[in-house]
Amino acid sequence: LQTMVRIKKSNLIQKANNFNFKKQLIKYVKTNKCCNEIVCDHPKHQSDPFVHNKFKVFKKSVKEELRLEIDKMWVYYVKKGETIEPSWHTHGHGISCLLYITDNDLGTKFKNFDVQLIKNNWIIWDKDIEHTPEPGYNKKDRIVVAGRLYEKI
Repeated sequence: LQTMVRIKKSNLIQKANNFNFKKQLIKYVKTNKCCNEIVCDHPKHQSDPFVHNKFKVFKKSVKEELRLEIDKMWVYYVKKGETIEPSWHTHGHGISCLLYITDNDLGTKFKNFDVQLIKNNWIIWDKDIEHTPEPGYNKKDRIVVAGRLYEKI
């Protein structure tokens, strides 16, 4: 089994990633919920899949630094003091990605391999590889941007 994983530092995200940026992402999650339904299968604090339309730096970073395009992109937020439960999943079609906005003791587990997660670095992998937030007690706020990317032909 060949695993396609790329890790790429984002200078654009690192430059934008300050206290106010994090505050605005948390506000986005709270005001742009992932689902309007009463019953939702997504994590408790997940945004709609259009965060890249509000925060243009994500589009710019993906296009210029990764040479890819965004299909959908959302924010996953876990408050300090909350417990993270495992939820194995894939992101459907396209190329999957994660970007840690905050440092955190709990990372992301992948089936069959581990990747060191570093703030301001894109992690890109094959859409079929299952992953889950690492379960445990969250000692500080956790903000992760996740999404589906594709190659422009």
